[in-house]
Amino acid sequence: MIDELIRLVNRHGNILNLSIEYGKVTDWTIDIEHRICIGKYEPIVSVQNCDITRCAAEAYIKLTDWMSERKGGY
Repeated sequence: MIDELIRLVNRHGNILNLSIEYGKVTDWTIDIEHRICIGKYEPIVSVQNCDITRCAAEAYIKLTDWMSERKGGY
């Protein structure tokens, strides 16, 4: 699932910023931001889970929902 998420973000890489982090306390965290203009981003997805596959799946679903609503598809 993580591969599909990365491919989707890469297809829209000029407007999206992806951050994947792991911490012993916070587990896996995936944040996706939408670039409004140069240097200015709006957070659109933030998910946290101990399982990277589930975390990526949740982020993918939230991102595709956002893209369908705001960008007319993905």
